[in-house]
Amino acid sequence: MFAPTSDTTASATISGAISIAATTSSSTTASSCTISGTRSSGPQSQTVSMSTAITSIQYTLSTTCSDTLSAAIAWTPSTPNGVSMSFSNNVATISGTPTGTATGTYNYTLTASNTAGTASATFSGSLIVTSAVVSSTTTSSTSSSGTTSGTLEFNNSDAVNFVGVGNVILTSDDGLTWSTRNSPTTNFLRDVIYANNIWTAVGNSGTIITSTDGKIWTIRSSGTNNTLIRVIYGDGKYVVSGQSGVILTSTDGINWSTANSGITHDLSGLVYGNGKYIAAPWGNGSSSSPFIVSTNTVSWTTVSHTLTNNNNQFNSNERLVEDISYGNNVFVGTGIYGRIIKSTDGNNWSPVSGGNGGSLFNMNFLNNNFVAVGGGMDTNSLALIMFSSDGDTWTKKTNDLVNTQWARFFAVTYGNGLYVVSGNASGNNPRTVVLTSSDGNNWITNTLSNGSTYDIFDLAYKN
Repeated sequence: MFAPTSDTTASATISGAISIAATTSSSTTASSCTISGTRSSGPQSQTVSMSTAITSIQYTLSTTCSDTLSAAIAWTPSTPNGVSMSFSNNVATISGTPTGTATGTYNYTLTASNTAGTASATFSGSLIVTSAVVSSTTTSSTSSSGTTSGTLEFNNSDAVNFVGVGNVILTSDDGLTWSTRNSPTTNFLRDVIYANNIWTAVGNSGTIITSTDGKIWTIRSSGTNNTLIRVIYGDGKYVVSGQSGVILTSTDGINWSTANSGITHDLSGLVYGNGKYIAAPWGNGSSSSPFIVSTNTVSWTTVSHTLTNNNNQFNSNERLVEDISYGNNVFVGTGIYGRIIKSTDGNNWSPVSGGNGGSLFNMNFLNNNFVAVGGGMDTNSLALIMFSSDGDTWTKKTNDLVNTQWARFFAVTYGNGLYVVSGNASGNNPRTVVLTSSDGNNWITNTLSNGSTYDIFDLAYKN
């Protein structure tokens, strides 16, 4: 099929239509050195569901060149996780099980060449990855609200009212049917908001991406490589907090500048309320790491506190505050080991009991309630959903995963008349879940993906 024929000048190209039809090819001839090959097993194009092994594809090569053959594979738009190519005895094998990757079409080009680089041959094909089987269950603390089936699709045409971010971008029109979206970055995304008609998400390595429709996303320059942890919008300004005391500000979500925070420890929780921007400390191994406060996003003041370690378990790998919110004229923060803190002015903070022992990773003031989600390792703190109207008295809500090993929730939002929570369960039945509730008491659990394919670290609603 290939006819390069010179050790010094030969080259050849084979291309295959991306279908299950027989491979088509073209070749060029020079003089004496050639590489040829055929697809000896497996389909040129195939469709598999997430976490299902593909049918191995093999290309058997032959050559008249005197030196050694090698093979390499390139994927677009990216390499599907869990799928790889091996090369042995002039046979290239593409195999594996797609896991932890976005659904969609992945096109590959396999290139074989000799050591001297004077002859080559290429093969092409595609792999279509679809979502895993979706299931739905329901549970409640008082009475069942019925079962609603959730689904996971790929780049559907639905309107975008919810966005979830983490190791993937997911969108939904109703909180039940979700769709993957192409991300312009491979970096993990940690926070997302909708404000001023723009979706804005931030994450690792200084990543900021924006979208006007939730479907097409654009990378913005942040000017930093530090991990960005939180993003908010208040009083006409976007503010981002992150690693090593980084504070970024913007008036449009597109052009960003760095503010001098005056500190070097990581900043996690971030909120605007009562005319103040407040960034809360992750701690970096010291429970004395201060808050910082600003009224204009330009000048920041450190605010010390007297909060102590929870159960003497605070160390360099754990955080003082995970998230912070404002509502009903009070600031509330949450953190590890059930930490809940409260302040009426953003300067003086005091601990609140009732966190139930598990880490509370994410909190928002939603529908006139503080709602915090998280999870721990003991049976009393798995799959936590906590509600409070005032930040003082908290109620744990029953849900379908409270007895599931390593079940933890990472994000919560409210919209379309629904509370929406995202999380993972591990143990013997790992899976990615989205829970919904119309009243905060009766919760429906939708399994979006088996095998804990997605980590959704934040959710936002288009309000």
